[in-house]
Parts: sequence; C-alpha cells; structure tokens
Amino acid sequence: MAMPPRNPAIQYVQPTIPPFSLPDITGETYVTLAPDTLDLAERARVAIHGMTAIADRNANGEIYWLNGFEWAPPTMYHDANDWIENKIFSPSLLLRQACGSDEGMDVEWHRMATMAQMQGDDGLLYLPMAGRPWGNQFGGEGFRDGISQAGQFAILAAQGRYCSVLETYHQLTGDASWRARAEKLLDALVRLSFRKDGLAYYAKSMYAPGEGRGACPAGMPPPSINFAFAWVGNGLLDYHRMTGSAKALDLAYGLARFFASGASGFVGPNGEFRANHICSTFEMIPAAHIHFHTNTHIRMLMLDAGIAMNDREMIDLARAGYRHGMAIGDTLMGYFPEQADAKAVNPAVYGNTTEICEVSEMVYLALRQSRAGLADEWDSIDRWMRNMVTESQLMETEWAYAFSRERGVDFMKDSARRDPAIVASNVGVKVPERFLGTWGGWIHPNDWQGDTSHRSVMCCCVGNMAMHFYRVWRDMVQFDRARNRLTVNLLMNRACAQADIHSYIPNRGLVRIEAKRDLELAVRVPEWVRPEACRCSVEGRPVDAAVEGRYLVVPVAHNATLAVEFPLAETAETRAILGTPFRITRRGNDIVDIE
Repeated sequence: MAMPPRNPAIQYVQPTIPPFSLPDITGETYVTLAPDTLDLAERARVAIHGMTAIADRNANGEIYWLNGFEWAPPTMYHDANDWIENKIFSPSLLLRQACGSDEGMDVEWHRMATMAQMQGDDGLLYLPMAGRPWGNQFGGEGFRDGISQAGQFAILAAQGRYCSVLETYHQLTGDASWRARAEKLLDALVRLSFRKDGLAYYAKSMYAPGEGRGACPAGMPPPSINFAFAWVGNGLLDYHRMTGSAKALDLAYGLARFFASGASGFVGPNGEFRANHICSTFEMIPAAHIHFHTNTHIRMLMLDAGIAMNDREMIDLARAGYRHGMAIGDTLMGYFPEQADAKAVNPAVYGNTTEICEVSEMVYLALRQSRAGLADEWDSIDRWMRNMVTESQLMETEWAYAFSRERGVDFMKDSARRDPAIVASNVGVKVPERFLGTWGGWIHPNDWQGDTSHRSVMCCCVGNMAMHFYRVWRDMVQFDRARNRLTVNLLMNRACAQADIHSYIPNRGLVRIEAKRDLELAVRVPEWVRPEACRCSVEGRPVDAAVEGRYLVVPVAHNATLAVEFPLAETAETRAILGTPFRITRRGNDIVDIE
C-alpha cells in the first residue's frame, strides 16, 4: 500500500517516520449458510468500519472523539480528548482477526506512523500542540496550564495502553522495533514512579519533555491524579501477558497494591466503589458521585495483578468490587449506571445513563474470573453481550437524521464554551454513517440516545468496548490440544479452525456444531435450561452426552455435525431498572421486547 499523505503542520516530537509494514490480515475465507442470529464476527466487521471512519485523514488519522445526533446537522468534533484514540489502536487491528476486514487500513498506517513519531528520547509518547489547535480545548481543570508552553505533552493515563499497543504491533508484524519502543516506554514508566512500602504511584498525571518525575507528594496523590495509575497498570499487565515481562508485572502489581491498600480513595474496606476521577482532594469523596467506570477499571487491575501474583487477598477484594457493581445495576440487561452512588441512580432527578465503558469492564471482570476458574460467569457474559453490548452498537443510521431535524440545535450556538478551534474542526457530513458500528456513550434501558445534552458517542467508550468485545469473541471457544477438546462457552455463531458453531437462539432451542476434524466437543448449557433436558444427536442419530457441570461432552468425527436441542420458553416480567419499571419479554437470555 502506498503511504497516505501526512499533515506536515502537526509537529511530532520525532519529525521523520521510520519504515514499517502493516500487519497482514490472514485466515481462511469461505461461504456457508448460518442462522441470522448473533454473530460477533459480523459485529466486529461493522465496528472496524466505525473505528476507522471516525478518523480525520487530514489530521493524520486522528479521531473525532465525540459526536451528537441532537445537533443539527449531526456533528462530530475534535478536542483535547482525542488523545483517548490510543484505546482504539489495538482492538481495531485485533478485531480484524475475527472477521478478516481490511477496511480502513490506510488509517491503521497513520496510527502506526503516529505511534512511532510520538516517542520522545526519554521513552514517553508525546502529543504535539502545533498543528492541532483543538489540543488544549475542553481539557478540564489544569489541563491547559503548561501544555501550550511546552508544545508537547505526555498524558500518564495513555502510556500503559501505548505500551500494549506497541507490543500488539510487534506481535502482528514481527517487527522487533515495536518491542524496542515498548521497552523504552516501560523503562520511562519505571523511572518516573515512586515506591513506598510495596506501593507504586506517580506524582502527577501529565509530563512535558525532560520534566522528570516531579517531587514526591507529601501525602498520597488525590483521585483526580491517581485514577490514571490504573490505566498505566492495566496496559502493563497486557504487555506482561504478551511478553512475560517481569519488570512490567512488578510495576503493575505495585500500582494495584496502591489501590488495594485504600490509599487511592477508590476502594472501600470491603471492596465497595468510592470516589470519581474529578475528586481533587480526599475530602471531596464523601460528597462526590461515585463513577462506576473508573471503579471497575481499578478492579480489573486488582484482579489481573492478583491472579498474576497469586495474591488471594487482592483477588478477593477485586471480586468483592465486582459483586458490589452487580448489586447496583441490572444483571439481566447488563445495565450499570454511570454514577453508582445511591442518590445518582434516581433517573427522575439525575437522568442517570450508562456509559458503555462500565458495561464492557463488567463483561471483562466476568470473563477473567471464568477463564481463571475463580467463578462461572458465562451466563452473565451471555446476558450482557446479547442485551446491552450488541443492542448499544449503532447498526442503523436513518433515524439519526429525523431525530436531528426534530430536536437538533445548531452546534455553534449550543454553548458559549465552544472554542473557535473546536468549531472550526466540526464536520457535519455523513456523521451517523461514519459512526456506524460504534457504541453509544450515554444509554437508557430502552433508548440508545439517552443523553439530553446533544451527545451520542464518545470514543473512549468505543475503544474500551471494542477491546473487551474482541476478548469475548476470542475466549467464547477454547481448544485444548492435549485433550483434543473444543470447549464452547457461549452459544452464539462462531467459526474457528476446529468447528463452525451455528446457533438458532433465540428463535429455536437449537445449536449445530460442524466439526472440521475428529475431536471432543464440550458445550456449555446456559442457565435457563437443565443439562438433562437437552437432546444430543450426531448426523441425526441420538447420542448420550457425558455431563460435566454445565457442559455436555460428546466425541464427534471430522465433517460430522452435533445438534444440541433444548426447550426455549418465552417469559414476561416487570422489573425495576434504577427505580423505573419496565415490562420485559425474553427467550432464554435474550430480551426480545421491552417497554
């Protein structure tokens, strides 16, 4: 592929682009007939469209981080929050392994070039101000100070994810220079950290080139700074899992201990959620709303670090936080409120919506516990993927134009806070189509456009969901070579090297699995059916299945098809979600009607 043109006005810390190659999208492609039911690979294809179509090719592929369908016309814009695009870089490539899409590969080239140009001599990755007039707008308290003077700035929260992105590039291309960049960044993160009594933390959340780590804080950094440490730690744990790096694990575990100790203000003595990412002092915490997403992200760090270090106390504390989150939200739908404190969950007063971020992280916490053998949360994953994750993915766009005409306001007149740099970069052409496949940012139980302040999608949530979406697709089947066993954990359509899984749920209680080799199949039966109520047949002939917990185990020959049939009843109920009653009809775990 020819190199796409770059915008020379954007002045990265490294002026030249080193040579590199794009990853190959490899795999077998074939045509088959499958039920028109939930297919995560097809959803992945549409997600890739969204994650690349939201890029501004005139700004070296930088994303438009936020859009709104309640503006007229529907609008997307740049501001300082564009930095969160780092969350999209890995899943945008990894989801291609699920579906084979090569759409928007020129955007991937821009992203890889940008990553190479952002790394300073000290190892950190810096965002430039020159050529990005929106770069210090809407940044929040303290965000403007020093940035425009420095010309380049490194956001601490992004550095851990950058580390895992660089290694993802290495894994997908085989180019050792990406690993070298990741190691250089890891050394910088170690150098900037403070260590005390087994805890690791930082003095600040932003750095200018050559600034150093700053003065050791007299007390612990407040939540408005320390929430960023969890982003660092989670990125380092990704890097550790890909490379086995003991250095990355040591720092990530120290950061996890910082949160588990209670020093951050986010973790209560029984693992409960506390605080939010805008608490500038610890005194603010009792009065502050509790931010669900920041708290779940911290529990991800604690759970993964605890598992890696076999720290049972940390694991238990993280799992207590997961159960705390379960108690706040609706566990059938997977609806978890953005503000998790008792006052804020009253939608009549606060209009509380869900960020798809916390949904994705609850899915990950359930997935990680299940894969580690700590709990069986596959039914939670199944419910949330069917009823919240896929239902909040934007799959139709025509409604957005009618919605905008009916309720939209002029973006430029919407708020006096609109800075000229942001207004100049707003784009009002085919915005809904460009966001097709992304996930809504502020959702009500029965309303994709739950927010009333003219916002629809924020791309930080898109990146978080896309990563965990990939992980669910990856882990819904597991092949054990030693036992020659394919384990099917979720009854959704899936193609893999060993078999094709065709699920008729929720239309029929039937799953058909076509074996591509002689193997043993272990099929997990969902919670709404008893294993003994299932009927198994191979090529139409009834067979007896061994029962291992919720798994039916059947040997199947190459090219043979296992059919698992079970009763699938339709039920109706009224349930309160954040205090509002909803009438819900469902088949199995699928909500098929809600009002």
